[in-house]
Amino acid sequence: MWLLTLLLVGCPGGEHVDHVDCGTDERLVGEGRAQTCVPDLDAGVDAAAPGDAGEDAGSCSAARCAGVCEDGRCEPCAEGAGDPDQGCDPGTPFCDERRVPRACVGCRGADDCTDPAAARCSDDACAPCERDADCGHLTGLGRCAAGRCVACTAATEAADCGATACDPATASCTATERGTLETCEACLSDSECRSGRACVPAEFQGALRPEAYCLLVLVDDCPRATPNTDQRASLSGAAVEVCVNNEELTTCEAVRRMLDGVDCAGDDETCSAADVDGDGRCGDNGFCTVPCGTTAECPLGQSCDEVCR
Repeated sequence: MWLLTLLLVGCPGGEHVDHVDCGTDERLVGEGRAQTCVPDLDAGVDAAAPGDAGEDAGSCSAARCAGVCEDGRCEPCAEGAGDPDQGCDPGTPFCDERRVPRACVGCRGADDCTDPAAARCSDDACAPCERDADCGHLTGLGRCAAGRCVACTAATEAADCGATACDPATASCTATERGTLETCEACLSDSECRSGRACVPAEFQGALRPEAYCLLVLVDDCPRATPNTDQRASLSGAAVEVCVNNEELTTCEAVRRMLDGVDCAGDDETCSAADVDGDGRCGDNGFCTVPCGTTAECPLGQSCDEVCR
């Protein structure tokens, strides 16, 4: 009778014949009389899945884990354990430890998305912004414009830049106060120019100048010194007809020096653009002037005699 009971119930030491109940931190391995409970190293991850520690007991190691060995358990990845996180690759560099099982993702939240062109975390991946709120974690880049986080926009420059303008090319604040630049002063935005002017590209003898300049937008007639008209696209995106100087003979830089009455002391270079020769002249009176074709290209009170005088 005792022998029969021993065969049915089993012997001490872990071998069982019929039914074995393992603890919560154990798993059943083996078959028949060889069944036994061993420590569960990987929270029951199936042998076919990443992170399985195998059926044998013992301490886990990096060699035995497909991902990371942590606190005696195999995990797919570990947060903050490298760049990218340990167990992850550059395409999905962050380990999300909130998930069971853990997973490598492109982002866990907005703070993981530091590229202004992809500042929003959506479906575990960084994506272009859709609204200003998507940019709140990027210092100094609080506006969303065309999917990119930027410092300012033309519509919000007063709030973003204070007294200065927003450069439409870089979506950053300029160093120039709005509404302060005169005709033929170099500019980055329409709003930098005084009223009635636009910031437009300029030319000299058919070649585009390296900077744009504030020029009067045609209303009725163009003033002296800039008597010609031309259709141009402003740097802020407006199609405008502007009053321009004679760009075959002189540059906006030289015209501005003439209008400002710059003292040149016989030096033509003082009156010319830095990269151009002959666009400005030092007049007989010791002040800057420009070559001209008609008197309309000269300031009031002057006439054209090869140069304005």
